Amino acid sequence: MASSSDSSLFDGGADFDWIKYTTHRPAYSSSFYDRIWTYHQSHSNHWSLAHDVGTGPGNVAEVLGARFDKVIASDPSGFHTAVARRRLAASNVTVEQCRAEDLVTLVGPDGHGKADLVTLAECIPLMDAERAFSGFAELLRPGGTLAVWFYGKPIFVGEGQERSQQIYDRIAGKAFSRIFPIKGTIWQQAFTVMASWLDNIGFPSEDWTDVERTKWNHDKPLCFLPEEYFDFEVKHENSVTADEKVEERVDRDFWAKEHCGVDWVEGFIDAQFPWKSTDDEIGAQLKPMYKELEEAMGGQGSKTKIAWPVALVLATRK
Repeated sequence: MASSSDSSLFDGGADFDWIKYTTHRPAYSSSFYDRIWTYHQSHSNHWSLAHDVGTGPGNVAEVLGARFDKVIASDPSGFHTAVARRRLAASNVTVEQCRAEDLVTLVGPDGHGKADLVTLAECIPLMDAERAFSGFAELLRPGGTLAVWFYGKPIFVGEGQERSQQIYDRIAGKAFSRIFPIKGTIWQQAFTVMASWLDNIGFPSEDWTDVERTKWNHDKPLCFLPEEYFDFEVKHENSVTADEKVEERVDRDFWAKEHCGVDWVEGFIDAQFPWKSTDDEIGAQLKPMYKELEEAMGGQGSKTKIAWPVALVLATRK
């Protein structure tokens, strides 16, 4: 996830381990992508151009490249775009450093009304959604698809799951403590999006139609941190209209990762907060907390199942 206001916040250093990054994150399943393809095909049969916004290292853009003739991947972080360019150099993906809110300007008038799909994976909380979505509406051709999704913190499934979840929250809080206190407009905006399960994002009827919202494991919070870490009240805001389709599921098999040990959890924290490893004091404080988590998971060498809370929003350009 890269911020529009501070693209360096989630940047790793030159030695950042991208294999660890991809290994210790949820994998977007083929059935998940099929859901997006099916929705798109029901409104349009164009597969020429896709935009992947907030591309990070280009994982989603790579998948889009196998489906669309051309893909433009963008991210405000020069660190991320450099990695994406290296990874996707031999593909049909063009990588641009650009804020989501400025993409329509970067593309220019000649690119308006040409895109078939715009995707935003794990980047929506830290952008000006109203301004960005207005630009996406200009980029998409009629019948084009906007797909936005976001996943939250791991859900521990199995032995010691409640205690494991509580310890994990303390670990995440400690890893995030480098930027405490969490206050200010950008953070309040970000955690409002998460607390609202993306319901705060509205789709003006003059631009969008057939909005579908799907929430997996909605019984758990989408926020990465408990509200006790915030210096503001987090509210659930609702911009969902009566004509939108909303589906909520509790499915602990969705995107599930089996056989995760405490080393996997540590890898996830490192990938989620790449600047944590640069702080030796924080790292030292985390070591006994990981040991406590391992005990809660069943002891040394124990493995557990990890599931995810996920929100997906699909909309069609009128």
